[in-house]
Amino acid sequence: MSKRKVVTEETVIDKIGEFTNSAGVTFQICGLPPLAIPSLQDGLVMPEKPKYVITTVSGDKETYDHDETTLQTDEDKLAWAKYLEDERIVQAELTNRMLACVLIEGVIIDDTIDLTRWESKQRLMGMKVPDDIEAKLLQYKRSVVIRSADDMKNLMNAVMALTGVSQEAIEKAKKSFQDKIQPKS
Repeated sequence: MSKRKVVTEETVIDKIGEFTNSAGVTFQICGLPPLAIPSLQDGLVMPEKPKYVITTVSGDKETYDHDETTLQTDEDKLAWAKYLEDERIVQAELTNRMLACVLIEGVIIDDTIDLTRWESKQRLMGMKVPDDIEAKLLQYKRSVVIRSADDMKNLMNAVMALTGVSQEAIEKAKKSFQDKIQPKS
């Protein structure tokens, strides 16, 4: 007979933490659904590295990926610059998706929160406030929870720690991310 773990209030509280942003405001946070994290990469394709061809002594042609040290012609340099820009765009999209996931699933906002004053301030600054409640809450969290670049990094690390992902695993995932979405040649 297997033992079942009973979820109690105490075990749930262990999965909730606090995050204090650079403005000194504290928010409740929780871990993300771990199976949702890999889905954030869906549809993202890393650009293929530009290639170059060499002819060996035996006359065979071999193809290799360019890197910063193999660029010879202006065409090579242009292709490399385009590759780096395309890679930056994909990485920025992944970061944006991850931050949205952290804010949506990882930052707890009381359902009874009155957003009236915040909405008024947003409109006074010329910002459009979404009608959809989830989009509105995401915009609220982006403008109130994240007050600096450090807040973004620290919040993501804190939520990932509550998810059960170690800092070492986070760094390893960042490094292996490119390998996982490289196009198949």
